[in-house]
Amino acid sequence: KGGLSVYALNDIQTEEPIYLTYARSGTETTIDVFNTYGFVEAYPQLWRWSDENLVKLSQEDVDHANRRYGMGSSDANNAHIDFRRFVPNTPSYEVLVLSPTLAAILPTVQLVHPLGEIKKSMDEWQELITAHHAHVRSSYAKALGDSAREALDKLPTTIEEDEALV
Repeated sequence: KGGLSVYALNDIQTEEPIYLTYARSGTETTIDVFNTYGFVEAYPQLWRWSDENLVKLSQEDVDHANRRYGMGSSDANNAHIDFRRFVPNTPSYEVLVLSPTLAAILPTVQLVHPLGEIKKSMDEWQELITAHHAHVRSSYAKALGDSAREALDKLPTTIEEDEALV
């Protein structure tokens, strides 16, 4: 009586990773999961935020998020690229964290949406994210890093202090 039962739709091989996420559609962030359920999932985590610079940019250029990926249509080297794969998940800053050592900055819909639905090994995720990062414009990556640093610097404690408290 009571408890929770989980059923797999497919056979699960020995040592095959199993992913479970409360972020059902890939649009819910880690903060949404915390606000709804009262805890933060281990992985995957999707962190989304904005800042004054991004708000200003969004007001000046509503299509700015589509320019995150360095794939100018005039670039002959990109003729083989399917541009439909590079649809921003949101116009906000985002980081998709899959493990302590693997994350995607400014992820596309292709990376985020299927989180709770697909089976990929960490090697497959690494390959996808490496290919994704090869197309993120450095100016957008720098803006995300600057914004993240500014947000972290405003926190009342450091990660080391938080870990000591836990």
